[in-house]
Amino acid sequence: MRNAGVGIVFGGSGGIGRAIALNLLKNKYNVAILGRDGSKLHSAKDEMERQATENGLNHCRLLALTCDVTQASSVKTRLEEIEDRFDGGIDVLVNAAGIARDALLLRTSAETIEELLQTNLMASIVTSQAVLRGMVKRKKGSILNIGMRIRKTSLHEPIDIFV
Repeated sequence: MRNAGVGIVFGGSGGIGRAIALNLLKNKYNVAILGRDGSKLHSAKDEMERQATENGLNHCRLLALTCDVTQASSVKTRLEEIEDRFDGGIDVLVNAAGIARDALLLRTSAETIEELLQTNLMASIVTSQAVLRGMVKRKKGSILNIGMRIRKTSLHEPIDIFV
């Protein structure tokens, strides 16, 4: 049975990223899930493999790889590894990695703000740039960026922050 292609999900060990990774498997993609926490990744991989087996998707391959999306060199190395292991280019990129810090802006350090921007914004740009050349060359590919909305309360009214 022919696979639909290669899908990768940054932030694939939990939440929306994990659900999307499972959906890619169900749609016959080889899938790589990436995240910082190796134990969460392997737990997610075990559960997805169990579900794939139950659904007769044994022909699809699933990788779980640690990766810090804030480090461009780590992203580049992992993408090369995925292309080598799956014998082909990346067809679907999902950027679902993200962090949240619950604090008032007045009390939020510049380091925390930089961490939020690096993880929730710049990482999606870095991963997209890394796969776009191959997608353009093959004239196919999809990129899905998942953002998050945080509701904060100011002194007098709620403030919505989109990341």
